Amino acid sequence: MPQKHWTLQKFFLIGAAFIITTGLLFGGEALAEYFFKDSPLQQWAEAVPEIKEFTLLGKGEVLRVRLEKTNDLRNTLESFLREIREKRKGEIREVIIESPQAPELTPVYYELSFTLEEARVSGNYQALYEKLRELEEKYRGDFKVFIGEEFFFVQLAKDDLLYYQAVPRFSRWGAGEGEVIR
Repeated sequence: MPQKHWTLQKFFLIGAAFIITTGLLFGGEALAEYFFKDSPLQQWAEAVPEIKEFTLLGKGEVLRVRLEKTNDLRNTLESFLREIREKRKGEIREVIIESPQAPELTPVYYELSFTLEEARVSGNYQALYEKLRELEEKYRGDFKVFIGEEFFFVQLAKDDLLYYQAVPRFSRWGAGEGEVIR
């Protein structure tokens, strides 16, 4: 009975075949996941006229979204965030809104941010509402803060100037990994 001699060339061919097969299996899985999971989200986003484009960064924890003018920022984004959570089976920790941000409204957001942080920590939403009314009178604009499930949606509008911001409602600082302080 003849014995087979293993040569370096045979080892190389077997190793190359293994690497190519493994790459196709896992690479094909990643490509299928990319095309089939993002496709329903893309179709869903296209159904909302205010959402012009979106990108999920990292492991889907950061949403970057480009918006047009909207009357209700929470209605525009909240259901989309819920849809992403269901499809991706993960949490969105940050929402970056890219829209025509008016630098003229930055001081308004700055003044509001202190009261917003107090409301986030203490739950005193009445003070937030009163500060919004005060800022509306002072700057003669239409300022709103929508309270969503996981984010405050700040919507500042004055004439044709817009400023949108999504601020997390719950602090993740000081918590152990995966824990949320509420």
